Parts: sequence; C-alpha cells; structure tokens
Amino acid sequence: MDQDIRFQMLPTVASSAATAYFAVPYRSVLRSVRAMPQAALASASSSAVTVTTGASVALGVAAFTVDSSGAAAAGVSSTYTPNTTTGSTVLAAGAVIKMAVSATQTCLLDIELDPYARSL
Repeated sequence: MDQDIRFQMLPTVASSAATAYFAVPYRSVLRSVRAMPQAALASASSSAVTVTTGASVALGVAAFTVDSSGAAAAGVSSTYTPNTTTGSTVLAAGAVIKMAVSATQTCLLDIELDPYARSL
C-alpha cells in the first residue's frame, strides 16, 4: 500500500509554550504536522507549531486557523506549510523532530511521515 503513516502525540502545555520531540522510526520525509488545541485559543493568531530537526534544520510551520476575533476553537486543525528549501529533507531512522508549540493550551499533534522518502 502506497500511503503516508500518521502518529499522534499529546504533549502537555500548561500556561506557556512547550517543546515536544518525536523520534523518527524509519527513513522518511515529514509530510505534515497538524496541531489541534484541546481548548479554545484566545490569541491563536500569534500561536503556531514550529517544526525543526534535532539539528535545528527548519522543516515547516503549523499555523492555527483563526476566526475574525483572532481566536481558534477547540479541535480546529492547524495548517502545515513546509519550508520551501528544507521542507522535504529526508530524515534518517532515529532522527529527532522538534516541535515548538507556542500555544497556551494542550494540543494534540498529528505527525504524517512518508515512509518512501519521496520528494514532492
């Protein structure tokens, strides 16, 4: 079957930003990271998930979808935008993906990997 594989994690975020780490289980390319806040974000327009490798290579940013007041409802998914230069970096098995969550609520992180390490 030719499809991407997804993983989910729920890092705890108290009242400030947090960093979550994910160990890549096999050689792959990161396709997407979606963040879904578990409670409403009042200032979602300034909240995002910045995704890098453990060596600080920028992979992309997941920004929250906000309403006219700048807030994001609980459960609303973010939109992932890969870095135009390094977003299709092939990650080795055991590499670390670092996700800096600037939201002030706990967010479920949905990580999508392409196990065939294809460039798009």
